[in-house]
Amino acid sequence: MKKLTFFCLLIFDLGINANSQIPIGVTNPASGVSQSSAILNGFWNSNGVPLTFTHFEWGATPSLGNFTVTVDQGSIGNANALIISLTPNTTYYFRIVVQNSNGTTYGNILNFKTLMNPLKADFTISDLDNQICAGEYFNLTNTSTGSIASYYWDAWQSTTPTWGFENIPPITYYGSGYWAINLTVYDSLGNQNTKTKYITVWPTNWGNITPANPPGFCEGDSVKLTANAGSYYTWLLEDDTIISSASAQSIFAKQSGNYLVNITDGVSGCKSKNSVFAYSYSKAEPRICVNNDCGKDTFYVCANESVRLSTSYYVSYLWSNGSSSDQIYISSSGNYWIRIVDGNGCSGISDTITVIINPIPEPVITITPNQSSFCEGDTVRLEIKKYKKMFWYSYGKDNSWYSEGVSNIFITETSNTSVNVVDFNGCSAYSLSVNLQFNELPEKPEIINNNCELATTSGYKNYQWFFKDSLLAGEETQFLTVNQSGFYVVEVFDNNGCSSLSDPFYVDCQTTSGINEFSDDGGVNIYPNPIKDFIKVEIIDFLEGSDYQLVIYDLLGKQVFKQKLSEAKTTIKRNNLISGMYLARIFQDNEKHSVKNIKLFFADK
Repeated sequence: MKKLTFFCLLIFDLGINANSQIPIGVTNPASGVSQSSAILNGFWNSNGVPLTFTHFEWGATPSLGNFTVTVDQGSIGNANALIISLTPNTTYYFRIVVQNSNGTTYGNILNFKTLMNPLKADFTISDLDNQICAGEYFNLTNTSTGSIASYYWDAWQSTTPTWGFENIPPITYYGSGYWAINLTVYDSLGNQNTKTKYITVWPTNWGNITPANPPGFCEGDSVKLTANAGSYYTWLLEDDTIISSASAQSIFAKQSGNYLVNITDGVSGCKSKNSVFAYSYSKAEPRICVNNDCGKDTFYVCANESVRLSTSYYVSYLWSNGSSSDQIYISSSGNYWIRIVDGNGCSGISDTITVIINPIPEPVITITPNQSSFCEGDTVRLEIKKYKKMFWYSYGKDNSWYSEGVSNIFITETSNTSVNVVDFNGCSAYSLSVNLQFNELPEKPEIINNNCELATTSGYKNYQWFFKDSLLAGEETQFLTVNQSGFYVVEVFDNNGCSSLSDPFYVDCQTTSGINEFSDDGGVNIYPNPIKDFIKVEIIDFLEGSDYQLVIYDLLGKQVFKQKLSEAKTTIKRNNLISGMYLARIFQDNEKHSVKNIKLFFADK
């Protein structure tokens, strides 16, 4: 079923008088438009209600922004207003505005464009009253009037256009003669107007300097430069520095560089500027080198050197000793100089140098002890006096070695030794070689005991016996009779004076009344042998109540270990005994009884 919607129209009497209307305003085209003013036109009708005001709004954009004064307040008619101080060739916008008590009416916006100013081309030339010389700058200033949209310059010499451009330039005329300068101005509609002016440009390229290519001259000499005829002369260097007191037609150049002259013409007043390059050869300054070492005033050389004095390449030479060659060799100290002539014909003399020839060092090796033959194990001191540098060289049978910086060294083997030294003058020399001979030691002697009669190896030159590290005076033969128990050593000497010591040999020469010896095989067992960590001692015929001790000696007879034995079988820790051969003894009852020596060997742990 469709719904029906009803609308009701309600009409209220608002009490509006049909005769109360807003005014009518119509904008009409502008008239009397010129470059800077115009008349704004319009029409109004008050519609029977008196007007409040009537005026025009105007501006250079549709936004307007300017107002005229009230132009009329009648009931109906035409309105107009004059506006001034406008910009030529510019579009303006305007409209009429009328108002009464019922409201305001704005007319439609119209526009107009002011007229352009008339074109008149003109320009000025700076310094036109003076002479214009080729190469000089002068300015052209555009003084044209009118609505100028663009302009163009050009210049003519005879019938040939020389340049043309749109902007105002600083002008340089290089060609002399009669010139025409034109300026043409244009407005936005393509209208144009031209102004022509004429100038005379005087030449500036008539001067010259002779000689055009001056010859070089030696430092301290000069070359004459002459300008051609003119009224005035100004001589300058290449940086435009005026040469003092140089206003004559000729000058003498005394240094290298570009020389310029401004020659002033007496008629035009224009200057002709010319230049030449004058070259001064550098002063010849020979330098003496000693063995290619240069730049010093004192040279030190060594007497064993060849001393050569030389200099650079020149045409001729004259040395202080009268030689005319490019180099000389000298053998004595002294002062030296050289005079030369170079390829430019310029002469020069060197500074005087001093050459000092130092003697070479003479190193001598001192041998301590002062002998030439030595034994294995000896140490020989070789020494020299101190020098700035010392380099030792030693060559042995199987090897060689090198040392530096010390005044003494030590030699322990057969070798050939020398030293190279450098003294404080820098001179060096080698010493004579020193040959040292180290002889082999004789074989280690053996000691034999025959009932306290000791004998050693035969065939040696000399013998010396020792008891407990003490020398036995007078015992210097192969044999020795002993009456004390203890360690004995013999030293044997061969024909080279070299010696060897026997191993310490223990001798027990006590009488039987105070000694009770165990048998080696049945009385005591010490094992294992070699010994590594522990020593096991077994006394076969152990007597209870007796006091037993184990004492161990090194091969020099020095006691290194002592341990009390309280039982027949005892295990003892090795402690700090190092690897090697030792001698062991077991004492009974405060050393009243003892067994013979037992050799023990302690192995590495």
